[in-house]
Amino acid sequence: MSSHTRDVAGQPEEHAAPAASRAPRAEPQSDRDQLRELIEALGDPTHPRHSVAVDELVKLGPQAVPALTAALTPDHPWLTSYRAAEALAQIGDGRANGALIQALRHPNSNVRWSVVRALSEVGDTRAMLALRRVAHEDHGKTSWGESVADSAQVALDRLHSRSALLRFSEPIKTALVFIVMLIVLAFAASRVQALRDDLSRRVPAPTVVAANAGTDEASAPRDEEDTGVVEATPTPAETPTPSIAATPEISGRVTTTANVRSGPGTQYAVIASARQGDQLVLLAESGAWYQVRLPDGREGYIAKSLVEAPAASLPPVSATATP
Repeated sequence: MSSHTRDVAGQPEEHAAPAASRAPRAEPQSDRDQLRELIEALGDPTHPRHSVAVDELVKLGPQAVPALTAALTPDHPWLTSYRAAEALAQIGDGRANGALIQALRHPNSNVRWSVVRALSEVGDTRAMLALRRVAHEDHGKTSWGESVADSAQVALDRLHSRSALLRFSEPIKTALVFIVMLIVLAFAASRVQALRDDLSRRVPAPTVVAANAGTDEASAPRDEEDTGVVEATPTPAETPTPSIAATPEISGRVTTTANVRSGPGTQYAVIASARQGDQLVLLAESGAWYQVRLPDGREGYIAKSLVEAPAASLPPVSATATP
């Protein structure tokens, strides 16, 4: 959620101010001092680098992982731990898995929610047992109304799918290679057969001369067929079929990891999760929510504040699903 962060009340902040209005960047400093300053900026909305702290930590990559995992403990302000988990999710380093699992017991529900989202990105099979516990036992909600247990169930489903995909990836790769080889062989065979047919049409048929043929037969005029050349019949050109232009769909880019629900409100059940950068087809709007179509064909609702507004207007729709 690099483009949308949360303020101390848990609500989305405005976009970062233009570069001209930000405080001037400090002089070059050591990596340790830079990490310390960025970690402090995570939880301090008044810090001049607060709005860009997550992005700069993500740019540091694995170098920032130890400092970020240390910031997940309750000794730090909750906003620091919340945004540290957000940065770890974008870095995607598996070394953070253990610290994130421990942070699932953080006393602040906002932090636990952010940690659950991070584990859905970087977690492995070790995180499944802890996420299963959170999905059944954690009754907390974020300050903006998201259920920690619902998010844990979504993360658990994603890890299950990823684990199954890894188990079957090798057989699938082998099958794909075999299919590609069959396609190449079939194409090569068709080209060889086409070349043989072309050569057979071009080579003239031999002329058979009778053994008792005289000079009169030799001097007799010949028809064109005696030359042994067979003229090929021209193939008529195919008439192109006019194509019908499809109606363009209105899509929007998800600006931060978000839940997709069965209706326009947090009281509706979570049916899927969208990650930052995903493109969703926008169907209609209902108050502060967009009705969207997911890549698998399902339809749901996502908050407008988490999607870039489309240039075209959308028709209104009334929710029919029961919360």
